[in-house]
Amino acid sequence: MASGCRRRDKPKGGSVAADPRIIRQKEIIRPSGAPPFEDITGGPSILARAHSSQAKISQIIGRGPLKLDQEKRRSDDLLHNILPAETADELKRHGRAEARHYDRVTVLFTDFEGFTQLSATLSPTDLVRELDDCFNAFDVIVTRHGVERIKTIGDAYMAVGGLPVPNSTHPDDVVLAALEMRDFIAERRRGGGPYLGMRIGLHTGPVIAGIVGKKKFQYDIWGDTVNTAARMESSGAVGQVNISQATHDQLGARFKFVPRGELDAKGKGKLTMFFVDRLDPLQPADRAVTNELSNGPMD
Repeated sequence: MASGCRRRDKPKGGSVAADPRIIRQKEIIRPSGAPPFEDITGGPSILARAHSSQAKISQIIGRGPLKLDQEKRRSDDLLHNILPAETADELKRHGRAEARHYDRVTVLFTDFEGFTQLSATLSPTDLVRELDDCFNAFDVIVTRHGVERIKTIGDAYMAVGGLPVPNSTHPDDVVLAALEMRDFIAERRRGGGPYLGMRIGLHTGPVIAGIVGKKKFQYDIWGDTVNTAARMESSGAVGQVNISQATHDQLGARFKFVPRGELDAKGKGKLTMFFVDRLDPLQPADRAVTNELSNGPMD
């Protein structure tokens, strides 16, 4: 053999060493359910991993509509907690809700006597819990009577009947709600709760209602009727529901009245006032509400 040609000896064992850069493809019989593609290391191939990722993405996308629906319900519930249902629906449909004038509604104000002294004796947690318990009960009561809670201001609570959907029963509705709120506070005190004397005032007349704010919506009402209702509360007495002549004239025969005559009201001059109560202090319907509150808030 020529000197320029060298014979390449075979390695012992008679096999040729494999070049590590060359990947051999094998036909492998796989059991049912095994990954469809493997590389020579036995791990999932790129295509197998792609199929797996695609399956996960499809699963997430498949849950998308359900997740969106859940978030929408949460958003709607939050909006309805802030705004009356009709106003919230108008806001969702049109992106705004127009202010409206109402010829006649009945406005309710409550305020606790002795709250400042009580706040000095309770921890912040206990004080807020006390207010929360009372206002949650008030929410149950006003909702039952078709009365709309407007807001709380410190230890004061404000509600109105006759809007956003006008009706002719709002004076009776609000008086019944006010009497039940009074009875709830009295029962709570008899049950060992802290002393909170409460005054309640009502007045009937026109208001303007609408939404204020953009980042934090608030449904509110304005007008002299609101101011007069506040004066009915401040001119009242603990444990009594004090009403104006205008509210008195709208009420039916199911109530009894104690005339108070004309009394001075701050910024309003002399106003005719009445204490109002049920003809039967323990009407069956009112017993049912008291029992319901003692068993916990309504769903």
